[in-house]
Amino acid sequence: MKKAYDRLLRDEKDRKIIHFLLLHPAAQVEEIARDLKYPQSTVQKRISRMLHDECLERVVRVVDWSAIGYPLHYWVDVKVRLYELRKGRTGSPGQQSFVDSPKKLAGYIMQVLPKAYGERLIVEDVIILLGSPADLSISIRAADHHVVLDFVTSALRNLGSVESTTTFHAAWSCVEGDLN
Repeated sequence: MKKAYDRLLRDEKDRKIIHFLLLHPAAQVEEIARDLKYPQSTVQKRISRMLHDECLERVVRVVDWSAIGYPLHYWVDVKVRLYELRKGRTGSPGQQSFVDSPKKLAGYIMQVLPKAYGERLIVEDVIILLGSPADLSISIRAADHHVVLDFVTSALRNLGSVESTTTFHAAWSCVEGDLN
């Protein structure tokens, strides 16, 4: 993967294409070319290069979470005991994993913890916060409230480096509208 500063060295055409895609993520090459008044071949080549350089990637975006069985959206803020984290004391009791930094803890929460919940819970993202009482913020999608309760009280709070959690149920979003 290229370094972030390497990716910033894009020219004006690349920046305009990226800006257009940010505003219209489902846009086809023809639409981008027409709107920006660039040849289709230029737009296609530049998008292909940015995909190859890992500046952009193709992703699937869920539009209706309820329709796929995850009607609930929660945020969980986590206060971390940094002293315990630096010692590598993370993981469920009896299942210690060597996690000794906030980035490793975020990865552990995102990749390892949800496995115990199968298709009932998805960890969308784990964000390291600066300037907040919390150290991490976790975005989760869930099939029901019970799985969220278990995830927070039995999985997260049992991690050796977690001091406390605060859980928020998202009710409305500019992007998604009403949330159950």
